[in-house]
Amino acid sequence: LSKKPGKGGGRNARMTEEKRLLYMQQKPQAEEDIAKRKEDMLTHFLNDKLQKEERNTILNLHKLRQQWRAVLTQTKTAELR
Repeated sequence: LSKKPGKGGGRNARMTEEKRLLYMQQKPQAEEDIAKRKEDMLTHFLNDKLQKEERNTILNLHKLRQQWRAVLTQTKTAELR
């Protein structure tokens, strides 16, 4: 099996030993930072979604109570006639 033309051995093959060590030390920190950013973004998204859902719940309860009062008023009016 021969190597395919144009394939260089990847990113680490072109690095010096010092750069490779530095890269290997920084890689876990970078991955941790990315994971933290993703987690923060997800937390922010879910908090926004929860707040929106709470606002909608309050609004829907208000509408429901308003309609219920209208039905009760109509029923009372019909009974009094």
